[in-house]
Amino acid sequence: MPASPHWLVAEGRLKEAKKILKYLRETPQMKKQVRAAERGPDAKTLIREKWVIRLMIIGV
Repeated sequence: MPASPHWLVAEGRLKEAKKILKYLRETPQMKKQVRAAERGPDAKTLIREKWVIRLMIIGV
């Protein structure tokens, strides 16, 4: 069974994920999602993660 693009990005295999997505269909939304995945999560996204909140509370 082939790996999904989502799983490949989660594993850091961006080139393979791009190749699969381009094969399926390249759209402006897909390009935007690929750029976001390459940059990594922003602070707003991280602050919503439970483990980050716990670290912040412990650090304070």
